[in-house]
Amino acid sequence: MKNCLNLFSSNPLPKKNHNTHVPRVRITRVWVPGYIALLLTAFSCFSCTRHAVSGKHSHAILISIMQSGTIWERIHAAEYLLALDLDRRIIREMFRQELTKTAAGTPDNIGILRVLAQADSDNRQEYCEKIARTLLVRSNTGFIHAIEALGKLHYPVNEQSMRLISRLADDKDVLLASYSQVYLGVMNYPGYSSILIRNLTGTNMTYRIPAANLYFYTSAVEHQAESVLRSILKDQNESILLRTCVLGVLAKHNLLTRSEVLDFFQQNPLEGKPLRFALIALAQVPGKDNPQQLLLWLGSNDNETKAAAAYAALSRRKL
Repeated sequence: MKNCLNLFSSNPLPKKNHNTHVPRVRITRVWVPGYIALLLTAFSCFSCTRHAVSGKHSHAILISIMQSGTIWERIHAAEYLLALDLDRRIIREMFRQELTKTAAGTPDNIGILRVLAQADSDNRQEYCEKIARTLLVRSNTGFIHAIEALGKLHYPVNEQSMRLISRLADDKDVLLASYSQVYLGVMNYPGYSSILIRNLTGTNMTYRIPAANLYFYTSAVEHQAESVLRSILKDQNESILLRTCVLGVLAKHNLLTRSEVLDFFQQNPLEGKPLRFALIALAQVPGKDNPQQLLLWLGSNDNETKAAAAYAALSRRKL
């Protein structure tokens, strides 16, 4: 639009020529339609925003990333589609083929099984058991991924695996311990509700972020946890990654309005993973308004950002 205005200002209509009417007639025929064309072009620049955030456009973005992105970009795009109850058959067929290309117990293998467990309800237990078998070998590279996936899927492991995870909750490996605690918290293992609250209010981010993320996968947030989460969200001195994680949790449980989520976008500079978490939060709350930058994010060169933006845009249309 700015270029259009510059064109108008730098090329004024010629002054009236009293000697002949021919130049004037010719110029009028050129410039009047030219003005109209430029105005229509400018108008289309504004209207294209609505078109670009259409359901078909956002859906196409997710399908494209699921087909041609890196393996974890594809996994995340598939999970966004599944959250919207879209393309289950396509996802099942695609990820069954992907499963044959990965070795058991690896992070990629766990991610693919996680998608299949959500996409194929008839074979969900089979896929979850394959994830659980990863816990039989501590050296498996996808060991922590398996614990995380089982928690996200709310899958109750057998007694032997449950004892193992409860021991790992006190492991010296902080990351392993934190995800073990998250699994136990998701599964309502006795005593872990207070432990997770303690982790939330601590200083170690390796414990705090998984503990906050846990509540995204629970059916409810108890009053004490909600109070802690709201305090984190409001504190500008807190990690932006933690705050956007909390934003998603509160939005998921209808503890924030869309207006409050949009205010967060306006008040905080976002990029990378925090931006992706914030877009996921936006997808949880109904409403027609979008952040002004949504169109920009839909055109991002980063597939993770683009997919999360498409999820937010498409989710709004589904609600």
